Amino acid sequence: MEARVTVDPKYWPLHSELAWVLTRDRVLCQRIQSSDFYPVLDKSDWVDEVDRAWSILRQSLVDGSVPAFKVSVLCGNEESVAPEAIASLNWADLTKDEYGLIVVCSTVMNRVFPSGSDPVAFMSDHIGPPVRPGGPGFMTLSDAAYWIATEGGTKRIVARDVSVWKGAFDELLSRIQSNDVQVVGRRHGLGIAEVIEGTKFAGVAVEYPYSEPSIKLMLNG
Repeated sequence: MEARVTVDPKYWPLHSELAWVLTRDRVLCQRIQSSDFYPVLDKSDWVDEVDRAWSILRQSLVDGSVPAFKVSVLCGNEESVAPEAIASLNWADLTKDEYGLIVVCSTVMNRVFPSGSDPVAFMSDHIGPPVRPGGPGFMTLSDAAYWIATEGGTKRIVARDVSVWKGAFDELLSRIQSNDVQVVGRRHGLGIAEVIEGTKFAGVAVEYPYSEPSIKLMLNG
């Protein structure tokens, strides 16, 4: 269980800082936990966007442009953390309970990484507008979920925010099960497409984008 420390609102814990550099999304920053991230510093040509965001944030901590503080897990006292100390530790070290909670001033974070500036994460802006439903044709389940997730293209979303996809698919499946939304398909991918009764989707498992694949889905794959 993660230690819970009451921190002055003017300070952000390390995982919220990383979420901000990654997404510039305040709601996600408040919801995220340190255990949701496992960034590494990778020198290869391809790195995960979380790794890239951590590299950017860590550099700002190491060069002192974003001063860091350590809040004691036991008593809440704070003390400055030398940039050299940050440079000598990795993410796992910095998020250990025994080391304390690493925080930075929210005002400084907003100055260095201002709201509205480009995030590291893949956003719906990069995916493009959703396919608009309507007419006599059909759309894919993923297109339908994307339409719901972006509220018809009016809402900007973080692609890796699993909760957004879960909410969209939950709403879509609910409407499918009640037959408000019609689904067609081919048995085993063969033959003529036919209407699928909505009740067949009750309890169906969904592998959301960026989610860890479930054992159930892997065994049924």
